[in-house]
Amino acid sequence: CDDGSNEIPFGYVNDGYEDCYDGSDESLIEDLSVADCYGSEDGITVTASQFHDGQNDCASLWEDTWDDTWDEMDFELASDCEWKGDGIGWMCTEVFFPTDGTYEMWMHTDENGLEMIGLNSTLSDGTVMTVMFDASTHAFLMMEETSYDEDGDLEEHLLMKSTLYDSTIADALVVDTSLETQAPAFAVVFDGQPMSLEDDRTFLCHDETESVDFSAVNDGIEDCSDASDEPSYEYVEYSEFYCNADEAFIYLSQVNDGTADCSDSEDEDDGTGTQTYYCESNEMSDETGQDDGLIPFSKVNDGYVDCLDSEDEPVYYEDEISNFPCEDGEWNIQLSRVNDGYIDCMDGSDEPPQGEGHGYGEYEFASIGPAQWTMGTDDNMLEIVFTMCDTFELVESQLGDDYLLPSDCGDELARYTMDEIDNGDITGLMLMYDDDGKPSIYVDESFELDGWNTVRLSTPSGEYADENPEVQLPAPGIGFALLAMLGAAMMAGRRNE
Repeated sequence: CDDGSNEIPFGYVNDGYEDCYDGSDESLIEDLSVADCYGSEDGITVTASQFHDGQNDCASLWEDTWDDTWDEMDFELASDCEWKGDGIGWMCTEVFFPTDGTYEMWMHTDENGLEMIGLNSTLSDGTVMTVMFDASTHAFLMMEETSYDEDGDLEEHLLMKSTLYDSTIADALVVDTSLETQAPAFAVVFDGQPMSLEDDRTFLCHDETESVDFSAVNDGIEDCSDASDEPSYEYVEYSEFYCNADEAFIYLSQVNDGTADCSDSEDEDDGTGTQTYYCESNEMSDETGQDDGLIPFSKVNDGYVDCLDSEDEPVYYEDEISNFPCEDGEWNIQLSRVNDGYIDCMDGSDEPPQGEGHGYGEYEFASIGPAQWTMGTDDNMLEIVFTMCDTFELVESQLGDDYLLPSDCGDELARYTMDEIDNGDITGLMLMYDDDGKPSIYVDESFELDGWNTVRLSTPSGEYADENPEVQLPAPGIGFALLAMLGAAMMAGRRNE
């Protein structure tokens, strides 16, 4: 206590009751640090001094709850980014303050005469926390976190400062000031094949009297007069009959064909009615009436199945006999592999030339940066835009998946809402959700739109997620959101500017 008359537990400070005789344990300064209760539909706010004060200050008047409300919860990290409308943009609230430690409070005046409140604690895992606040306004100034490994060696040192404490921090932030409002920091992660470029090659038909467009090869339509632009097959038998006298196999189709192929003619029925054939499965079809696995030999290769597994009749498979020579002369591949969407020739000559960027496939939307973004709801939900871009850069993000960053983009060719896609209104576009409710888009080849090679995420008013600095320059440690600490436990991200 200020008068030196007593010492009280730190938890008694700002608890609403004067425990020091001089009242110095309760705030005599108006607490101007006010925050919205997270998730509150009633507009309830709390001051910094009410945060973790043992009272459920975020509970509605009519709400009777035994559970801790937001201002009393023990959390490590929670974040939410929502669209707050034109003129405000995307707002983020982050909370990050370990609550499993006991903090020692102390006062300090820096070299500039600024009076500060300090909190120190060593957490259960050995991490040392130091946090400083402005003694007058309770505004967050800086937080230092130092952790050590099992051997006692320095493992990580994190120092976070606000612009109130160090105005030069703003110089480290990269911001596109030409954009009045940023779209949230989502990267579009593409898994598929880029759109094909225009293919001016031709295919010479086998009779060498005519040529067809290369795109016509293996498209299911015979464009060459000799049909050589489509795969051709022959039937090859793989069912066999064993000649015991010769210790050799013949085709099953040679049995009972009127010509003796085995040296003792055992492959032909002798007409006595005593010759039998054994079904390996020991099961016959209902027509035979047999139960010993034997059928009359005359029933072999007669066009009717008598063994239950069809082993008494010849079996064939289709063998492709049409080939395609790769342009480099290194390989011949089956014609059915041309224009099938997969490169089989080493030089890629069996497929149309590939462009850059996006194409048919799956698109996931990865939240980039320290905040976990939402995609919005209703009229403020992000939309899907198709366009043509000239340049793509592969971004190797340390905070998520690698992705292509488009630039030099042309006009929008098509724009669709998530509801339109989810309702099945757009042929070839499908909206999917994973177990965590995270959406992704699948674009298949039934989607008809000419001249596109890029999928972008956009706000309804036209800002693109790939123009957000977090997406363009992902780097841990430099947050796009400006941070402010409230009281002893709350850190709020303000407008992304």
